[in-house]
Amino acid sequence: MEDKFSKYRRAQGTDRPVTWPGWAAAGVLLALVIAGWMHAIPVYFPSDAPSMSLGSSSGAPGAAPLAIWKRPGELAVVFFDIGQGDGAFIQTPRGKNILIDSGEGRTPDVRFIRPVDAANRVILPFLQQIGATHLDVVIATHPHSDHMGSMADLIGNRALTVGQLWISGFLHPTSSNKKLLETAKRRKIPVYAPDPNQLPTRLDIGSDVSAHILFVDPSADSPNNSSIVLKMIYGHVSFLFTGDAEERVEKSVSVRWGPELKAQILKVGHHGSKTSSLPIFLNQVKPEAAVISVGSYNTFGHPRPEVLQRLRDIGAKIYRTDEQGSIFVFSDGQTYRVEPSRL
Repeated sequence: MEDKFSKYRRAQGTDRPVTWPGWAAAGVLLALVIAGWMHAIPVYFPSDAPSMSLGSSSGAPGAAPLAIWKRPGELAVVFFDIGQGDGAFIQTPRGKNILIDSGEGRTPDVRFIRPVDAANRVILPFLQQIGATHLDVVIATHPHSDHMGSMADLIGNRALTVGQLWISGFLHPTSSNKKLLETAKRRKIPVYAPDPNQLPTRLDIGSDVSAHILFVDPSADSPNNSSIVLKMIYGHVSFLFTGDAEERVEKSVSVRWGPELKAQILKVGHHGSKTSSLPIFLNQVKPEAAVISVGSYNTFGHPRPEVLQRLRDIGAKIYRTDEQGSIFVFSDGQTYRVEPSRL
């Protein structure tokens, strides 16, 4: 079977002859140090074209978009391998495009966090490859830069048009959050914050797929707990996106929504942190597949062993971006298949 995902993976180096073993050992040590320093940030290429921007007029070979990247009538969800951060792209069977979070940008809000530039290195090249020039809905689950640090660059790209931007409404005076809102204003993109008193809030992404915001709290005790929690359903297959929702949020939605939380595919909260994926929550969701968006060599200890065990205990198959690359999920509304983009 042709591997149609190879263009979205980490770039591979080539073996080179070694003259002095001492230099070889030094090179290996240096590579390990750099990998740790960068949190093993993946590097992606849009094709053989040298430009990373959408709408390049360079005419370079291989720049044409993929005519087919999913089967007709399928919903596709891509959990991007963007290091220590979150970013997921959804394309509905009728061609609506949704982006939930976008990963770290070039200037992280927190000192010592490494820049990733996920928009230009991963997401925009991917959109170019599938020929997507419009995003119907963009969602920043909460204002932490590992989830929305590259979003201003993304929605500010002139080769893209954006229909709506949804935010949690949490007031967070960081440079990335300020830049995002300024960019949306400059490009005249409507910005919405769901009203926590009027949930669930339905997003307009067509009649074939339903998407409802189940939780948001703009006055939460932390940005994580302001996270938008979204459930998406296509036929008999459902997804639950949780941002960085922690213990308090998981308990709240478990009590309020109960069995309605059930979803076959769960985007695991907070990168597999011990603050999330509580038994009370997992027992309501009952996921069959659990996707953890996490960076290699991250300094937070994500995902935590106890979280992994809780997911196994509930019967979920675990997929990790640090180990398997971007995670592609396709569904015809009756069944689904998961296709990690292995190295």
